Amino acid sequence: MDSGWAWIVCLGSFIAFLLETGMVKALGLLLPVLQDQFGTNTWVIGLIISLVPGFGAISCIFGGSLSKLLSPRISMMAYGLLSSIGLIVASAAGSIPILILAVLLTGFSLGAEAINIAALPFYFDKFYDLANGLSHAGLSIGLMIIPPLTQLLLDIYGWRGTLLILGGLNSHLVVCGALLRPIELTDTDKSINSLATKNTLSASTELTNKFETIIQLMDLELFINFRFVCLLCISTAGGYHYTGWVIYFVPHCQNLGFLPFDSAFLATMGGVGNLAGAITFPVAAKYLSGKAILYIAALITTLAFAADPVMSMSHSYFGIMGSSFGVNFGFAVTFCCLYKELIDVVDDKKLSNAVSWLFVGYSMGAISSGFLSGWLYERFGNYTTSFLFLSVVSTLSITPWLVSDFKKTITKYHHQDYAMIHNTDTEINE
Repeated sequence: MDSGWAWIVCLGSFIAFLLETGMVKALGLLLPVLQDQFGTNTWVIGLIISLVPGFGAISCIFGGSLSKLLSPRISMMAYGLLSSIGLIVASAAGSIPILILAVLLTGFSLGAEAINIAALPFYFDKFYDLANGLSHAGLSIGLMIIPPLTQLLLDIYGWRGTLLILGGLNSHLVVCGALLRPIELTDTDKSINSLATKNTLSASTELTNKFETIIQLMDLELFINFRFVCLLCISTAGGYHYTGWVIYFVPHCQNLGFLPFDSAFLATMGGVGNLAGAITFPVAAKYLSGKAILYIAALITTLAFAADPVMSMSHSYFGIMGSSFGVNFGFAVTFCCLYKELIDVVDDKKLSNAVSWLFVGYSMGAISSGFLSGWLYERFGNYTTSFLFLSVVSTLSITPWLVSDFKKTITKYHHQDYAMIHNTDTEINE
């Protein structure tokens, strides 16, 4: 725990975040070019790009189980290799079906990221909040460097050469997986090896019913845990509004008349906001509860999305920059806190699958956004409606928890009033 090698693992997690988020953002930047190349509608290419996190849902489901049966190390290395192959295949795509196949393979990068996130708590205890924030900073750096790098590669090598080079960069996920070397067993059984071995033995010796084996292997009982379901709702909404921003923000800026490099720079400022959020979270976690942080982050994200249409109508460069910063600040804080809360909600044996299911929700939201945000653009001719709807989804993400807290508050005051009345009647009788 918290040893020197743990920080190497944290570095690998940082790089995994950088690559996974950067690749999706790169595909979003390539959206206008791919649309012209394949001669199709905006929403079609947007939906195809959203399949990166979308197919990641499937890879996450099996990634958690595979990590328990084998090891996170082997699983992440395999996922990273498939993801890299996907981008290389995309560079040679000559038709929509081949592009879809390539994008599905690229989606394994999300599964690799999920495996890495689930493994991180096994290496950290005292400094987990710090390690969590530092690893999520990779997402910020990815947003800062990948968009301008993609635009530069696009100008020099074209879209095929760009995807080929990005495929080579994405192969570093294999190295990140190799960093997850096994650690020694602890008394609390917080070990990646024991997690895999123990569940495999129990599945093979104690359970005879296949259905029960699947439930245990995939930890389906998580879905009767209300707090976990609330976190799943937040993750699903996060996938919707963040993927909508990643895919359509640069085309949105270009649609407003900004030059390609200016649009890429605005996306880079989103990376700065994400980095600020990742740095802010460990500090905020010392003074606020996880639920309070999630509420505040959702409010920031909602206001930032709601401000974008106003700034777009005035073509305010700095206003859109501020909106980009705010959206990513709120997203970074939300997801840093999300995994922190998850550790308190589920036990260690279910953590890998719990993270995987959160990514499943994230991916389902991402697919929905890839289609609906693009369709709204085709329907209304601008991205204003799309971004307003992203704002609404951000608000809805915390609704289940808000309703639950409201009901608890009402019940609490009701019991207090009842107790006061009961005590008063007792005093009068006496």
